[in-house]
Amino acid sequence: MLQELLAQLKEKDQKIENLTFWLKELRQRQFGRKSESLTEENQRLLQFLAQGVAALKPEPRPEPPPAPEKKGHGRTRIPKELLRDVLVHDVPKTKRRCECCRKQLVKIGEVVTEQIEYVPASLHGKRHVRIKYGCPDSDCRGTVMLADLPPQPVPKCKAAEGMLAYVVWQKYGLHMPLYRLEEDLALHRFLVHRSTLWEWVWGAAEALEPVYQAMKKAVQGSPVVETDETPVRLWDDERKMMTTGRQWVYNNPEHTVYEFTADRKKKHPEAFLAATTGTVLSDAYSAYRSIAKASGGRIVNAFCMAHLRRLFYKALDSDEQRAMLGMAYIRALYDVEDEGKGRAPAALKKLRQRKSRPILDQYKGWLDEQGQAVLAKGPIGKAIAYAIKNWKELCRYVEDPRIRIDNNRSEQTLRPIAIGRKNWQRYQSERGGQAAAILSSLIASCRRHKKNPFEYLRDVLRRIATHPARKILELTPARWKPRPNTS
Repeated sequence: MLQELLAQLKEKDQKIENLTFWLKELRQRQFGRKSESLTEENQRLLQFLAQGVAALKPEPRPEPPPAPEKKGHGRTRIPKELLRDVLVHDVPKTKRRCECCRKQLVKIGEVVTEQIEYVPASLHGKRHVRIKYGCPDSDCRGTVMLADLPPQPVPKCKAAEGMLAYVVWQKYGLHMPLYRLEEDLALHRFLVHRSTLWEWVWGAAEALEPVYQAMKKAVQGSPVVETDETPVRLWDDERKMMTTGRQWVYNNPEHTVYEFTADRKKKHPEAFLAATTGTVLSDAYSAYRSIAKASGGRIVNAFCMAHLRRLFYKALDSDEQRAMLGMAYIRALYDVEDEGKGRAPAALKKLRQRKSRPILDQYKGWLDEQGQAVLAKGPIGKAIAYAIKNWKELCRYVEDPRIRIDNNRSEQTLRPIAIGRKNWQRYQSERGGQAAAILSSLIASCRRHKKNPFEYLRDVLRRIATHPARKILELTPARWKPRPNTS
C-alpha cells in the first residue's frame, strides 16, 4: 500500500510539474518575450561550460597585425547617387565690405552643408499615343495602319509597371492591407477600390509566375533543401468559416520559394520534393521522415540543432543544471561553426570532423546517461528523448559541408509572413494565398541578395512579356541586373 501511495504521489508530482511548465509556456507566449536569451550570469556560465565541453587546445597561430584604431562612425552620409537640389545662400551686396578697411569683399571659397530631404510619392498619368496612318488617295483609302502598343505585363490594366510594383511592395514587402493602401492613394486624389487593387496584385502574380516557377524548379533540384512552414488564417467561402492554411518555405543558396496550401498534409511537401535528390534540412516534423523513408534513399533527413537547443532552454526552470549543460554542448558546436565561416567546403568538413565530431560523441554519452535519470514526461526528459530519437539526423551536417547546423534561415524567411498576418489577418481565398506565395518569394529573395525589391519588380514587369523563356533565370533576384533605363 505504501509503494502504491508513493507511486501515486510521484505521478501527481510529475503531472504538477508538466502543468506548471505548460502554464509558464502559455504565459510566455501570451505576454513574454519570444527571444531565447539568457541572463548575463547564465551567458557567462554557458560559455564556461562550452569551453569545458570542447576541451580543445588552442592551435598556434601567427599573431595578426594590430588593427587600426577605429574612428567614430559620425553622421550618416548621404548616398552619392541621390539627386541634389542645390540652394545657394549668398551674403547681401550691401554687407560685402571689410569691417576694418571697408574694401569690397571678394569670393575666396564656399562651405557646403548637406541635408537629406523627403519628397512625397506622386502619381503620374501615363498616356500612350499610337500614331495612325492611312492611304492618302481619296479613291483608295484601303490601308489603315496603327502603331502597336508595347507588350503589357497585365493586359488591359490601368496600372503601369511602376504602380503594380508599388502595390505589390506595399502589401507583401511592408505588409500594408489593401484598405489602408486604398486610403493612402486617396490622399493623392486617386480613388480606387480595394477590389481593383487586388486584381492588380493577382495580375502581377500571374505575370511573374514564370520567374517563380523557375526559382521553384531550381530549389527542387538542389542537393540540399531547407524547409519550414507557418500557419495562416484562410477564409473558406463555401463553409463560411475560418480555417488554417499553411505557407511553406523552401530555401537553397540562391532562392527562397514559398508555397501555399490549404492544410498541413504530408502530400504537399511530398509533391514539392518529388524531384529532389539529396538532403532535406528541417525540424523533426514526422512527415519529413516519412517522405525520406518512402523515397528509397533518394532523400535523407537532416534536423535542426537550434530546435534541440530550444527544448533545453524551455527546461531551464525545471532542471537548470542539466538544461545548461545540454545547451553548453550545443554552444560548443556553434563555436566550431563560427570558426569555420568563410572556409572552403573541404576545409569546413575537415574542421567539423576534427572538432565537432568529438563533441558530439561526448554529448551522446551524456544524453544516454541522463536519459536514465530523469522523468520521461518532464521538460528535460522530453528534450533528452528528442535528441536521442533524432540523433542521426542532428549529426548529419558533420558529414556534408553543404548542410547548415540549423534551419534558422528558413525560420527567418517566415518572419515576414508572421508579421504580415498581424496586419492583413487572413487570406480571403486560396487564390490569395497563391499570389502571396509568388510575390513574397520574389521579395524575400531580393532581400537575401540586397536588391531593391521595388526597382526589381518594376524592371521585371517591364521585361517579362518579351523576355526569352530559355533565359528566365536571368530575371530571378539572385541573377537580376538592372538595365540603365529602369527609371
